[in-house]
Amino acid sequence: MAGTPNPHQAKIMGQAMGNQQPETIGRHLAEIEDACQRVASGEWNGDQFADYIDQLAEKLQERENFIRQIEIPPEAIEDMREELEIGFSGIAHWNDGVARIAQFLDEPEVAHLEEGLEMCRQGNDLLNEAMALNRENYKRVESMYRESTTMS
Repeated sequence: MAGTPNPHQAKIMGQAMGNQQPETIGRHLAEIEDACQRVASGEWNGDQFADYIDQLAEKLQERENFIRQIEIPPEAIEDMREELEIGFSGIAHWNDGVARIAQFLDEPEVAHLEEGLEMCRQGNDLLNEAMALNRENYKRVESMYRESTTMS
């Protein structure tokens, strides 16, 4: 990292993936799996499923917009590049998965649900990997900062 890391950089690194814990992301995956099961079994009609998909897509877009708006100091970008690339790839997989699942509304074939869920699972794995990198980076920056302040 160029220069001495500071608390602001450590905070940014902690925010980069939205401070979501793996359980939260896993909960979203469990929810979409449940919704797909409900529509496939006939427990939900198309309107109920469409409402769920619309709400989920809106949540995902809000979270992505929030993450993209986080100001990252130029000196921290290189250290965060890998976690950001993996995280945004995870978001893209989620978005593609939800879009694929939504095709079920126009063409009620279970393959749309299965293929979309698989994309969401891959996205989940990528987001969990990005969050693990985020935690490692945060600890490293925090430690470097503490060391640099005790040396002064």
